[in-house]
Amino acid sequence: MINSIFISRALQDVPKLAAYCSSHGIKLQAQSLIRFEAISTQLNFIPDVVFFSSIRAAQFYLANHVLHDSTAVACIGETTQKKLQELGIQVDFTGKKSGDPESVAHEFIQWVGQRKVLIPCSDKSNRSIASALPSGQY
Repeated sequence: MINSIFISRALQDVPKLAAYCSSHGIKLQAQSLIRFEAISTQLNFIPDVVFFSSIRAAQFYLANHVLHDSTAVACIGETTQKKLQELGIQVDFTGKKSGDPESVAHEFIQWVGQRKVLIPCSDKSNRSIASALPSGQY
């Protein structure tokens, strides 16, 4: 029988697991083993589209930048879309298979056309979306 679980996520990120463990007498240790830090940036243009690959990317970007009225918003999948909508942001494109970034990239390039795209992301990102776009478009 399992009597303790460790998960590398903050406790507030796993409320269902915490409730399950509590109701079954399982000790839960929930602690993120990574940290995130914003890198200060200055934009010298207004992008046609901003693509968010995660809600964390959106949170860091939106903490320091305002979305222009003419800027469309795109995101990797439904979870990010829902979080953006909770922040009052209209999402114009949502990937259908967030677990398959290459598939989303293919959908996205069909949707975005020739518009200039800004993709806020981690320095550890695989850049799946950006790598599908022609150089100079992002």
